[in-house]
Amino acid sequence: MDDDFIDDGPMEQNSVSKYIKEIFGYDKRKYRDEDDDVSNMEANFHDIMKEESRSLRLGMKEDLEDMKDEEARKKRRKQKQLEKLKAERIKKRY
Repeated sequence: MDDDFIDDGPMEQNSVSKYIKEIFGYDKRKYRDEDDDVSNMEANFHDIMKEESRSLRLGMKEDLEDMKDEEARKKRRKQKQLEKLKAERIKKRY
């Protein structure tokens, strides 16, 4: 009789949870009392307008940074082209 075999039978759920806890350090009991939906997620007009204002301000800041970055890229590209042109002119002289 050969003792080497693979047991494809169902594992006990507690055993699987135990291994998950050991491997990942996850304890499902920690989150047992937390609800998935939060019923107090209500916003009034003031809260919405405050968030809209914040979003607008951050969006404008990001747009300005992007515009500055694009301008710097164009400037570098132009500088690189000028340097290349100068190098070609010097090369033609000699």
